[in-house]
Formats: sequence, C-alpha cells, structure tokens
Amino acid sequence: MNILTSQRPHLSLFAYLLELGFARTALDESFRLPAEVAAFLQRHIYAQDGIAFHSENRQRLPAVQGLDGWLRHALAPEHPMILIEHNDDSSQQANTCEAAVIEALAQAAVAQLGLDARTGLGIVVPHRAQKALLQARLPHLAGAVDTVERFQGGERDLIIVSSTVSDLAYAQSESDFLLEPRRLTVAVSRPKRKLIVLASQALFTLMPADLDDYERGALWKQLRHACASPPLWTGAYGGYWLRVLAIQTTEISPFK
Repeated sequence: MNILTSQRPHLSLFAYLLELGFARTALDESFRLPAEVAAFLQRHIYAQDGIAFHSENRQRLPAVQGLDGWLRHALAPEHPMILIEHNDDSSQQANTCEAAVIEALAQAAVAQLGLDARTGLGIVVPHRAQKALLQARLPHLAGAVDTVERFQGGERDLIIVSSTVSDLAYAQSESDFLLEPRRLTVAVSRPKRKLIVLASQALFTLMPADLDDYERGALWKQLRHACASPPLWTGAYGGYWLRVLAIQTTEISPFK
C-alpha cells in the first residue's frame, strides 16, 4: 500500500498506522503511577481492551507537620488519590474557588514538602483562562500550571487537577470537550506520588442528553463513585463549602 496515496487526514497517526496493518503491543505496567491510580485506570479504562494495567509504585509524599483542617487531610500521604468537592456552581472557563484551594495546596507543597514547578508540582487545567488566573496567583509557580494537552507526556510528584467548569449550562454546551475520558485519563496519569482532583458537586450531576456525551462522562462519575464515605473533612473555606474525599480503588492483580 502506498502511504502517500492513501492518506486519511481525519485519523490520528496511531489510528492511521493501525489501519495500515502495523503491529501494536499494549504496555501493561507503569513505573510512574501510584499503584492506586493505576488500579483505577485499569478498572475503568484498560480493562475494556483486556489490558492488565498495573503499577508496583507505592512511593508517597512525606507526612506534613503543622497543617490543620482540610489541608492536612488533602495532603495526607496515606491517601494517594483525593477528590476535593466544592459547591461553586457558576464558573465557566475560570474558577476562583478552585484557584483559592489550589493556591493553598501549592503553597503548602512548596513550603512544607519542598516541591518545585519543574519536577515536584503540576497543576492541570482545561482552559487557558484558569491557567492565567492560577499563574497570576502563583507567579513563582507559573511553570507548574498548564492545560491537559500541554501536560501530556509530563510527570510530577504531586498532580492537582482543576476541572474548573461548574456552571451546568456551560458544562452541557462543552461536554464533548470537558467530559472527554482521554483528557481525564491524561490528567490523572501524570503523578508519581499523589493525585488531587478538584471539582464542583454540580459537575457530577451533569447528565448529557446525547448518549455519546453520557458515555464520555462516565469516567468522571466513576471517579466520584470511588470515593469513600464519610468524607475526610467537611467545612467552609474562602466562602465556599468543601468536602475532602479519599478516592479508593481495589488493586487488581494482572495475573488473575
């Protein structure tokens, strides 16, 4: 087959090579991800393709002394996956609630854990407006903040994911972008030691009318359903109501 005369511009390079009959080998072990993050992705992403994805990485962030309230629970090393749910419901491409929470987390990560913007801390956002807001609030960590697309291939000890959008009408209008499972998969697969996801409780109530959009949003719902009850911490911060939840996963042996 002549590649030059059989171009398929609507396909990704990977899909195009598969159509040409190139062999593929699925990688089933991560040496970067915490074991719990790998188990979550195995259950909800890789199992669909019969891939026994796993990780033996059980490195954790050091314990932090002197933190109180929600910060202590959010950064606790015994919980490698955390969801911070909030009650903001009016944000579109920038979210001041999530920016305030991330600012506090980032300052603690730098001051207490010694993390930096190059290898230690990464903040993943969906929109450039949220990136600009966070960089204005954290100018010394501007290099730690970027969009999902630009973070692809990167890694950090601590990854914080800002879902940003909380206005339901706006979320509905861009659900094909916001709820895209491949984008969430990229975002949550960047950490080496800990993952913290921020999201409005309104986002988890989003029920797209379109079946394809509904299926795209399933990974977000699985993330919420994996949270343990009761919350680690519930209370007010910066004029908003927060819930800090531990995301629990059952590690799946690749040999079963």
